[in-house]
Amino acid sequence: MTEQAERPPLAASSAASASTSAGHSMPSTSTTPPPGADPRDGAVEQEEDDDDLDIFDSGLSSLFNVPPIGFSSSRGKPHVYTPPPTSGLGPVDVWTASPPASVFSKLQAQHLWLAAVYLADKIALGAIQPEGSVLELGAGAGLPSVVTGLRRKADGVARQGGEGDDGEHGEHGEVVVCTDYDDETVVANIARNVAAASSPVIVRGHSWGTPTDELLSFSPQGYSLLLADTLWSTETHGILLDSILALLAKEGVAHLAAGLHTGRGPHDRFRKLAEERGLVMEKMEEVIYDCGEWKRHEDEGMGLEEERGVVIYYTLHR
Repeated sequence: MTEQAERPPLAASSAASASTSAGHSMPSTSTTPPPGADPRDGAVEQEEDDDDLDIFDSGLSSLFNVPPIGFSSSRGKPHVYTPPPTSGLGPVDVWTASPPASVFSKLQAQHLWLAAVYLADKIALGAIQPEGSVLELGAGAGLPSVVTGLRRKADGVARQGGEGDDGEHGEHGEVVVCTDYDDETVVANIARNVAAASSPVIVRGHSWGTPTDELLSFSPQGYSLLLADTLWSTETHGILLDSILALLAKEGVAHLAAGLHTGRGPHDRFRKLAEERGLVMEKMEEVIYDCGEWKRHEDEGMGLEEERGVVIYYTLHR
């Protein structure tokens, strides 16, 4: 099983300023394991270290209007994601995982990253409309998948419950599948978020570059894909593309949003490798998270610190 590379220690989660027209509530600032998850070697100590960073980071956001990088659940309470008001969707409780120490810093699943919030907002509003069956790779807390399920449910595209219906398939056999690294704690946390939101989503573990037979059994023709903050480590680009190419439908589109945690270089290297492997990657939008709103952002060659809170949205297709 291939492990994903370690994210550099730059990105601690942080709190946003007060809620604004985008509807995002004040986040909590630490991580709590889901019920039934036993803390494993070093994980609790890591959480305590993260709490210290979160408090500092939260202060920066509140005092100096510094954009947050991510959010997390805290002290037995979830982070509450509030979709944009015009979406018509209600608040979603989001729990962040506490992976075992062996993969804690490699996965960074203890945070809800801004790229995931961006995709969730766009999907909630219908600005991004993944077609057919949808699968998320490297989902973390699974928010884009949860919101995709809720959007389809609200629009009558997906139904939940009913005799002979597993509650996860849409009217045309379409499904929403949420995946992340095949670790029991991470997958269980996603399932908890899906259940809490009553979103019609299938949850499975999938480590990039490993067989996709089970995932394709839900949708043999493949998927439209969702990816949030999956580009920061250049060394995992190859296995990530293995999974993308195996799962992307012939006419499907991968909707990829990524922050600049390790600068713009990994984005450029991923684009080059993707094009070498037959994909077309197009930059659709560059935004910055400012007091709960997404504002257009221009690349002005600023340093990494000045690009905190920036998210770039790309599409990939064959």
